[in-house]
Amino acid sequence: GTILLAAWMIALAQGPQSFALAMMIVSHPLGPLVLFGYSAALCYHLCNGIRHLNWDRGQGLEIESVYRSGKITIAAAVILTALLWSVIYLA
Repeated sequence: GTILLAAWMIALAQGPQSFALAMMIVSHPLGPLVLFGYSAALCYHLCNGIRHLNWDRGQGLEIESVYRSGKITIAAAVILTALLWSVIYLA
């Protein structure tokens, strides 16, 4: 996903013809699916990073807390992804 994002930005910097080609590729029916998966992965990575920061502080290391924070992490990632895509489509 990061390579795709970098390629899109390079195409943007190279001019209108390269950008048009990149947009044609992204607008393929699989394009939004790939972008959705990439954004979901980034949201999960963000939420799980916050979880690990709490662990580094010594909080939530009991097994019960670990399972609870895992469920919260997944729920937060789903909510963040939904909010991101609702902003994209409603804007």
